[in-house]
Amino acid sequence: MSSVQVLIDQKAALEAEIARTIKAAEERKKALEVQIAKQRAEEVMQGRAEIKRLMEKYNLSAEEAVGIAAAVQNKPGGLKNSSARKRPGYLAEIRQYYSGRAA
Repeated sequence: MSSVQVLIDQKAALEAEIARTIKAAEERKKALEVQIAKQRAEEVMQGRAEIKRLMEKYNLSAEEAVGIAAAVQNKPGGLKNSSARKRPGYLAEIRQYYSGRAA
């Protein structure tokens, strides 16, 4: 066998190895994407269950829950910088109102 033929054979073997490696990497990527999608779906379901639990606990309607979430997201720092900190007992009043223990 000539040295040129040996080099051609080596090149073909390397290209085949590269193709197998690329295929294996693509399969791992697909499997990882499926796993990530499952985890996200699980987290979404857990989040929904937690929201539902909190809505039931504080007797909130869906509109009220969405309004609260929007208010928290639109304010820098969430409720930390809200006017509720300036008025002592305000959060306690809100909690009592939504828990059904309002006086």
